Amino acid sequence: FLETINKRKLDFDLEKICSVTLSHLNVYCCLVCGKYFQGRGDTSPAFLHSVNENHHVFMNVNSLKVYLLPDGSEVDDQNEIQVINSIRYALRPVFTRNEITHFPLECRDLTNRSYINGFIGLNNASDNDCTNVIIMMLGHLPSIRDYLLLLNPENVSEFVRKLSIVIRRLWSVSLFKQHVSVDEFLSFASISYKRSFISEQDPRSFLLWLINSATKTSQKLKDVLIEGCQGRVEIN
Repeated sequence: FLETINKRKLDFDLEKICSVTLSHLNVYCCLVCGKYFQGRGDTSPAFLHSVNENHHVFMNVNSLKVYLLPDGSEVDDQNEIQVINSIRYALRPVFTRNEITHFPLECRDLTNRSYINGFIGLNNASDNDCTNVIIMMLGHLPSIRDYLLLLNPENVSEFVRKLSIVIRRLWSVSLFKQHVSVDEFLSFASISYKRSFISEQDPRSFLLWLINSATKTSQKLKDVLIEGCQGRVEIN
């Protein structure tokens, strides 16, 4: 069934919620059509989608494990691990310190078009340019960028993890398409912090919220932000 995987249908810019239940819990991406569904049980949306649409390959968006439905077996075929790992990387890129010392790089997307990682477009479908400029700025401050690219996203708060994933995808060397979106991060901010930065249209307010939220969730990120953003006064 792995030959039915269609990378061109996968859009990891979308918020990872079940298209049926609208739940964030235990969500799987159908690697055949790109839609998100909850669960693997006999009555779950993912199971029913597999049976009704004859789509069989699903990836858990948190554990990144791949399963074949409706039988529920996990895919561990070493012959297909390269295809699966390329999708895992697209969803959650990982880097080494040696790699990032050579950034930026000329890369190729899924259609073999050239792009420079770190210098790609951020979607503005929601008129969110006020937030895009701040994300782009933070993603180009070396100390902040390097910290977010190299940290283990499993051992940090949800806030830091969401921010890290945005910056990781900005610097991905293997994008499926030459732009990414911050919509998932903004949705998280809207739900968890009751803030709508799109309606505010104030990049300064968004930056201050980012810094204040970071200081409350991660001492390490707080220190990195202070180092990266704090200016110096030179007196002659």
